[in-house]
Amino acid sequence: MSWLYASLSDGMLNQIIHFQTASAIWASLEQIYIAASFAWVSEVRTTLQNIKKEGLTTFAYLQKLTSLCNTLASLDNPVSPQDHLIYLLNGLGSDYNAFVTSIQARSMKPSIEEVHSLLLSHDARLDRQNADANLSSLHVNFSNLQLPKSMPRIITPTSSAPPYPTRVPHRPPFPKHYPSPCPTSS
Repeated sequence: MSWLYASLSDGMLNQIIHFQTASAIWASLEQIYIAASFAWVSEVRTTLQNIKKEGLTTFAYLQKLTSLCNTLASLDNPVSPQDHLIYLLNGLGSDYNAFVTSIQARSMKPSIEEVHSLLLSHDARLDRQNADANLSSLHVNFSNLQLPKSMPRIITPTSSAPPYPTRVPHRPPFPKHYPSPCPTSS
């Protein structure tokens, strides 16, 4: 029994220290695990039933939903494909009513993977349409822009002098006493 005691955390050790046999310790640990597991399964199931896409990208929503389903499967309480589909569709907002209706109206329900793909495609289509609508709105706003009736008068110089200096001021001329950079042949 000492190896059991050595392998447990202090919190668990306090719960089983009064047992006299290894089988009694194992039975107690099993009951503790079952109770904790049931509580965790209940918590994850509740989260899964209440999950909403609100504020999440479609990809993040699908990842979160899949992660919760995988957690339940790891706790030996897998989610059926039908329940997975129900949770997925229930979490979508009113923007997706047409999508939800089209999936629910099918006589043969699609696989989860197919619904994920269709949902991502639907979302990409909505994004393109919103981008096109924003571009059209920008075009309309630009065409309604009031321009001045006359262009401002540009002032031109009246003299024949160029508008820029021909020589850089305050630059000394190249000294004549320096040798030429190219050797001359004599």
